[in-house]
Order: sequence, then structure tokens, then C-alpha cells
Amino acid sequence: MAKLFGNRGVRTTILTNPANTFLLKPIISNSPLELALIPFSFTTATGLPEGCENLTTLPSQDLIPNFKQAVSMLSQPFHQTFTQHHPNVIIIDIFFPWTIEITSKLTIPQLIFNGTGLFPLCLITIQQSYNPYQTLQAKTKSFLVPGTPQWIELLKTQVLDICKTNKECQDFFLHVKEAEKRSYGVVMNSFYELEPDYVEHYRTVTRRQLVTLEPGSVLYVCFRSLSSFSGEQIREIALGLEASNHAFIWVVPKIIERDEKIQDWMPEAVGGFMIHCGWNSTLEDVLKIGVAVGMKEHVMRPEDRPLIHGINMERVVSCMTSIGGVKAEAMRMRARKLREMAKSAIMEDGSSYTELT
Repeated sequence: MAKLFGNRGVRTTILTNPANTFLLKPIISNSPLELALIPFSFTTATGLPEGCENLTTLPSQDLIPNFKQAVSMLSQPFHQTFTQHHPNVIIIDIFFPWTIEITSKLTIPQLIFNGTGLFPLCLITIQQSYNPYQTLQAKTKSFLVPGTPQWIELLKTQVLDICKTNKECQDFFLHVKEAEKRSYGVVMNSFYELEPDYVEHYRTVTRRQLVTLEPGSVLYVCFRSLSSFSGEQIREIALGLEASNHAFIWVVPKIIERDEKIQDWMPEAVGGFMIHCGWNSTLEDVLKIGVAVGMKEHVMRPEDRPLIHGINMERVVSCMTSIGGVKAEAMRMRARKLREMAKSAIMEDGSSYTELT
């Protein structure tokens, strides 16, 4: 992989520990690739024999937990190296999930390298949300994996029951999932023609891949922190959004962490907004740059509001985010014109500028 980058004219550095240099030097000889070394100096502190700097040198499999502990102690050396070199991008193996804290702090984009293909990765992602051990009856022996491009049937015994693993293993999987979610993207050990259905499936179900969506195809949903909904209403909103078959981002204040990467793709990808019914949404309806979801009554208390069903949400979302739709495009054109008017208003000699004067 490093050679591929180097052949494209990208200055590439491989980060490794001293004991592994003899493995890499013959491979990168006669190439512009560089090596940066991080001392693996935590063997004694973690009970590893001297010189054990990769898994193949361990005298016993029982020392794998010790090795993992030693690797996790490399955080500070990694931080120093990244600070010194400050690369434009870092590709890190999936077994180093803790590096996401370093790269995020240094604002260096991180890509996760996954040695598996897209097919198993899709199944792992589905399993994490579906969890057959919790959703199926105990007597069930096999099940169909939901949401896959093909008919996939597995035995329950073929699937890892994460609840039966130790806490260290559970924490590791959580850290890997979090690092993958926060990383800029993934690099896979596969190619498109090998598993095209699962490449597309992964792209459509992974939040990171929103940057590849068509301009104007994403709905941005945000009801602000003061809005309050019943559990039943939230469920109807979710059902409507899902039924619309359009990509959406639902911002939930104080529950999910803000992802700054949204700023990179949002201006281009977002084609509509779903917001609460405040003064601005009322004005948008008058200016014909918005569509009312269906609230017909003015009430003060959330518990008195009539339920807006998911089918209404689906209708509005389809209208707002339809690419090429005449009505949707007309609303966007009016919104763009109003945006330019707003910019002109605050410039010198603009209406707001003049009123302020």
C-alpha cells in the first residue's frame, strides 16, 4: 500500500518499531519510502520477554494480553511522532483504535485499515445492531441476516455472542467501532469487482460515506434543544424518515457528540432542512421555500399536541429532497435568491446597513 502511494508521488512514511525494520527494509529498498521508528520500550513493564515486539515473537499465546497492554502504552510516542512529522493523513490499522484521540487532537485526518473485506464488515455492522442472541428465541438455530443484498443464512452458533466475552474484549470492540465512526474513512483489503453489492451496501449504510452522495440528497433534521416530543412522536418521525428512502442526518442535542466532519460535506450534500415550527418555518411557508408537515393546532404543552404520523413525514421528505423534482428545485432557487438578498442587505449601502446607520 505504501508503495502504491509512493508511486503516485506522495511522500510516504511507514511507522514501525526497531525490531520490525529487518522485515520492511527489503520490501521498500529502491523506493522513496521512509521509515520512522517508535521504541517498543514497555516489554518489561508488561511482563513480556525482551525483544518481543510483534506477535510472531511471543513464546506463548498466553502473552497476547500482555502484548496488547504494551501496544496501548505507545500513545505518547505516537503523539510525539505525529507532532514532529504532522502528516497530511494517517492510515492506521484497526487494532490501534486509541490513535483516534491523538489524530483528532492534532486535527490530522485518519483512515482505518481493515484487513477483512466488505462482506464480513457489513455482516459485523448488522450483527452489532441486530444481535441475534438478544432478538431471537433461545430455541432458534438459524436466522436470515436482515438488510443484506443477498440471502444470507447463518447458524446462531456461527455468530460471536459479545455478551459472553470478557470485559477487555467488549471494550476493544467498542473502541474499534468508535474509532471507525470518528475516522475520515476506511481502507479495505478488497476491490470493487470482487464484492460490488457489499461495497455499495457499505457506502449507503455508513455515515462517513455521505460525502459521496448526490448534491442536495441529504435532509438535515434538527429541532433545537428547547423542542420537546413524546416518545410516540419521535417514533413516527423516525419511521417517516426511514420510509422516505432518503439519506438524512438527525441532530439530537446533548445525546450525540458533534462531528466536525459534517461541515466538510454538509453545504453541498444537504438539500433540505426539517425544523420545529417556529417563526422562521412559518415565514418559509409564506415565502414558498418550505413545506408544512401537518400541524393544524396551536398548543403550548407538548402533551397536548396531536400526533403527526410518519406517512406525513415521508411525503414532506420526498418533496423536499427529490433530485430533479420541479417543486423542490423551485424552492431551492427561491432560497438561493433570498440568500443573496440577505448578503446584500448587510453590505455597505444595503437595506440593513442603511437602517443601522
